[in-house]
Amino acid sequence: MRIVGAHNLESRGTRYMSLLVDEELAIDAGSLASGLTFEEQARLSAVLLSHGHYDHVRDVPAVGLSLFSMGRHLSVLGESDVLNMLRSHWINGTTYPRLHEMPAEEPTLQFHSISPGESFELSGKVITPTRMNHTIASLGFRIEDGKGRVMFYTSDTGPLPPTFWEGVSADLLIAEVTMPNAWQESAISAGHLTPELLKR
Repeated sequence: MRIVGAHNLESRGTRYMSLLVDEELAIDAGSLASGLTFEEQARLSAVLLSHGHYDHVRDVPAVGLSLFSMGRHLSVLGESDVLNMLRSHWINGTTYPRLHEMPAEEPTLQFHSISPGESFELSGKVITPTRMNHTIASLGFRIEDGKGRVMFYTSDTGPLPPTFWEGVSADLLIAEVTMPNAWQESAISAGHLTPELLKR
């Protein structure tokens, strides 16, 4: 697993949220274009989108255009509201080409709707989306590979009940901690965690 970006602020030294599993499966697309070479982008087979906030989806159109120029395609998996937002606001033929419709015989961006609690297989892994606690609908992902190793990614989330964490049995946990402890009230209202909130 490689962290391409893990910030919600961007600068020369920081990138928006993107993870890479086995160099082909991406989780969130905040920095998939800005953080990967063209050769690395060409190896992507799918991207899981946790939710529709800018820092998690920003590079979907840019990666799509790169792959279109290479004659390759990418599976884009997310909840229907996220996919609809991409269609209507980003790859709508005005802001960016309609890469989910072109080329007609095999579109570059191939959208697939997923739902919390419904597991599916992708790239040799079993993936289970899980509802998180954010200001908009957001998914975390439990990913189990063929060797039984489990990774869990929370994406953006506020505090969760202890019973939730009791059910997370993972070899690798990637949890967002967007705000410092001093901003605890702001974190709760914004649907984020602090180190102290995560410890609870």
